Amino acid sequence: MADAIAHLSTTKAGLGAAISRHGAPQHYSDPERLKLTPFESLCKMIVYQQLAGAAAQTIWGRVGEVLGGECTPQRVLAAEESRMRGAGLSGAKLSYLQNIATAFASGSLDNILTMPTEELNEKLIAIKGVGPWTVDMFSMFVLQRPDVLPVGDLGVRKGIAAHFGLKALPDKKKCAELAAAWRPYASVASWLMWRIADTVDPSSSKKK
Repeated sequence: MADAIAHLSTTKAGLGAAISRHGAPQHYSDPERLKLTPFESLCKMIVYQQLAGAAAQTIWGRVGEVLGGECTPQRVLAAEESRMRGAGLSGAKLSYLQNIATAFASGSLDNILTMPTEELNEKLIAIKGVGPWTVDMFSMFVLQRPDVLPVGDLGVRKGIAAHFGLKALPDKKKCAELAAAWRPYASVASWLMWRIADTVDPSSSKKK
């Protein structure tokens, strides 16, 4: 983290003032995220999508009960669909969990912790139900990779617009261009963009 802060504080990277104001990100030390396996984390992200926190937490807890307290690919694939639906999962989300379980059970993601970014993105996005935004959040918060720039995230785009004084939200290409100087620590910079977006627009989507 010290190297990231030092790099992003340089004149070229231009985030010194933002770091002074918002501090360093804390998401890498979140014990709730770190205690889950990559498979569990990805499943949890799918369950939580488009749901309020309390509702998502309740459903996730019920899913865990159906799975006997252990979320593994084998248990997801063996679970009775009626019980999984009864836990509160929609048909689509259940299908997505089964797709993720199939991919992990196949062994193609056994080296997910060390898999090169390009290969990781390709394999995860190939799973129906897992999109680019989910992959970015998974890479940043679960795998703790330091150079993730979620250009499809509204909060990051709002933060970039505010930081650079843009009148309109930048598209993905423009975001990547403006963020070039933040490499190889785009994850920390993205966290700062969420904080900046919160300051400008309290209703902005954010991750902690």
